Amino acid sequence: MNRFETTDGATYRLLHEKALEMRNHPTEAESYLWHYLVDNQMGVHFRRQHPVYGYIPDFVCLKYKLILEIDGGYHLEGEQPEKDQERTSWLQKRAIRL
Repeated sequence: MNRFETTDGATYRLLHEKALEMRNHPTEAESYLWHYLVDNQMGVHFRRQHPVYGYIPDFVCLKYKLILEIDGGYHLEGEQPEKDQERTSWLQKRAIRL
């Protein structure tokens, strides 16, 4: 991968602004989990709302290629479960664990 580690530079720059907005307005569950993940408290470095292959997952550990998602109720509605499964499958094919 390039210097952005998780996506090409153009895609990273495109998603970065949205990622910043999401970092500044986390859900209650995201804030709660981040409290335990921040500053390597669990011995693993996580990034919050970091672009990965065109997606912006809630938490990413680059070293272990691990993504943590905190899904709210809307993930059970309409087409969202199918979209989530497509994203999961796509990322897993690239050796990303969810």
